[in-house]
Amino acid sequence: MVKKIYILVLILGGIGLLSLPGCVDEVDLERENITDVEPKEIIKTNLRGTVFDESNQVVKQAEVQIKTADGWQQEQTDEFGQFEFLDVRVRGASAFIKVKTPGKFQAFRRADVIKNKNNYTEIKVLEQTIVGTISATAGGAVSTSSGAQVRLPANAVVTQNGQSYTGSISVAMQWIDPTADDLHQRLVGDLSGIDIEGNEVVLGTFGMMNVELWDDQGNELQLAEEARAELTWPVPSERLSEAPQSIPVWSYDEELGTWIEEEVALQDGNRFVGEVGHFSSWNLDWKGPSILVEGQVTYNNSSGSILTAFRVEVHSPLFGSRGGYLTPDGEFQFRRFPADEVFDLTIKNICGETIYEETYGPFSQDTDLGVIDISNNGTGETSVSGIAVDCDNNPIEGAIVQIETSLNKYYIEETESDGQFEFTVPFCGSSTSAEVSIVDPNQMLVSAPQSITITSSADIDLGNVRVCDQAALFFQLSVDTFDLFYTPPQDFPFFFKNNQSTAGSEIGVESNQGFIQILTGETISDIGSYDSPFHNFYISDRNSVAVYANNNPANLNIEITEYSDTPGEYIGGSFMGTVSRDSTGLGSPVDISGTFRLEVEQ
Repeated sequence: MVKKIYILVLILGGIGLLSLPGCVDEVDLERENITDVEPKEIIKTNLRGTVFDESNQVVKQAEVQIKTADGWQQEQTDEFGQFEFLDVRVRGASAFIKVKTPGKFQAFRRADVIKNKNNYTEIKVLEQTIVGTISATAGGAVSTSSGAQVRLPANAVVTQNGQSYTGSISVAMQWIDPTADDLHQRLVGDLSGIDIEGNEVVLGTFGMMNVELWDDQGNELQLAEEARAELTWPVPSERLSEAPQSIPVWSYDEELGTWIEEEVALQDGNRFVGEVGHFSSWNLDWKGPSILVEGQVTYNNSSGSILTAFRVEVHSPLFGSRGGYLTPDGEFQFRRFPADEVFDLTIKNICGETIYEETYGPFSQDTDLGVIDISNNGTGETSVSGIAVDCDNNPIEGAIVQIETSLNKYYIEETESDGQFEFTVPFCGSSTSAEVSIVDPNQMLVSAPQSITITSSADIDLGNVRVCDQAALFFQLSVDTFDLFYTPPQDFPFFFKNNQSTAGSEIGVESNQGFIQILTGETISDIGSYDSPFHNFYISDRNSVAVYANNNPANLNIEITEYSDTPGEYIGGSFMGTVSRDSTGLGSPVDISGTFRLEVEQ
């Protein structure tokens, strides 16, 4: 299976990188009156990312939305949990993203972006874990195993339409550990916000908390007007010495995409306790002024695409570790960086080894760290070149060239107009096996993997690399004047599953080009031929829409040529027959045919 990967630039979302005006004029800190906290400058950029669950597995078919200057855009993650928004216009140097997937808390991310660059972020969606139930009429408390707690007073909860609720309350809750290694993936939004005086500030978290209340039908509940709930945050032992006696409490504004200072929590031993007047995501943070920290890295006193194989990270006891990959010119920027902090900056190679480390700060104003040169220490590098060609040996422009090592460190290049590509991979001190493959994103074709060895000094010419293999997932259809090819990530979800109501199987795709559903008369259990007593084709080619229904009697045959009943593997084949041109099934029959390769449903 070919993994789709992208040019990675500096991942900065975890530090608190929201670029806001220096002060929000005339802001009323009543939440409903805050209407705009974003800068007015509009930039065009690209944003790609990956969605993970708490087990570090990628999440397929998650709904991802991005707020642009032109409104919300939406797409779904593909089979690798990845999404992309190309040539989007966003306000300022950050993009606001929402991620929804069943059974998880909605995730929010304010990701730093660089103008006219390829930007990358990673988001982890957290389980909507029910930690306990509370009687609405009696009130009570529930806690997580970490010590986070919600306490509700009696008769304090209402339905979404404001009616008093008297049943059992299910409390879904997640505490986000501020010392977690994957905090940059788990955190809500970023670490910046608007304080009680209307100033934008950088934040340092002592823990976040997602809380939702549900009735016995799974409908969301909320606190009644004037009611107050008590929240308790545990303080990790390694942060206890830094914990203040009181700390601001911030709630996340899900429309504006920023933290808003609302309450105060008090320290009580190894925990903080505070009251809130509504439920959302809550955050304990110190606040302080922010600065910009930037610099440039060179490799043996020069720049070039080799620099995208290196990662830069910053670390301090207060805000932890954050970082990301360098741009091809070696630039990095940490916006919304805490002022007056001493921090360590490290640079790591493609093998994850630290090749540069230095302590900087404290800085009270925007700071350019200048040029930092890293060398190969005499170990050399491997240069890889070749030409991407199609099945007829014509050059392919804009094909994605990717390299994968056993350590899952990726580097990529895009082909020129003549199909040529060339990139350099730094050597880490021992020979490393890797595979180079090429994806044609327009035709959804891939090359066979090309095996290489990264050594201290090597020039590898792969020659012509034919990009002719079909992508993992597809659904092709020909009927009447329609000839459509459905591919990820835009056209999702594809599905193959058993249908309990018909004792058969169901094959299809939901897409921005329509809906396809084919039901078989018996369960597909092996390679072979099957008939379809019912099928539905609702098709659009963006210029017209047509609805096709099954004929009576049905005349559609499915031929299965690849079969597996293991979730995550594939089933493939073709179909051919006739369908009716109208949704009543009474119109004149027309020929229909197609091919498909689908993933077996989990």
